[in-house]
Amino acid sequence: AEVSGYSLAAGTTVLISPYLMHRDAKVWGADVDSFKPERWEAWQSKEGYGGFMTLLSGLGPNGSYLPFGGGPRNCIGTGFAMMEAMLVVAAVLQRYQLSPPSPGAPFPQPKPLITLRPEAVPLRISPR
Repeated sequence: AEVSGYSLAAGTTVLISPYLMHRDAKVWGADVDSFKPERWEAWQSKEGYGGFMTLLSGLGPNGSYLPFGGGPRNCIGTGFAMMEAMLVVAAVLQRYQLSPPSPGAPFPQPKPLITLRPEAVPLRISPR
């Protein structure tokens, strides 16, 4: 079979790297590593948008967002993981104020493995 100009023998295993897909400048723009929630505004205004779970089901711009895999065999724990993450973040932010240990402290970069594992993130945590 030929896929995007590459000839693949029968039985060849093909892997997709979400880490690379999520950092493709052709999809996300030259500032791909910048935090820009507004990137999603155009997608959210499309007819048929079903909320953040739709985005997490292997869709996003041009099908390039796969944090939990895609298709009928995506991660069975997607909904639970997202609900748990939102509850934990909300509980922490209600009780504590988070700030960098010093102004201008560098932000740690993630390690591109099967799942992202960031370096330690130093924070100053103060009760509200």
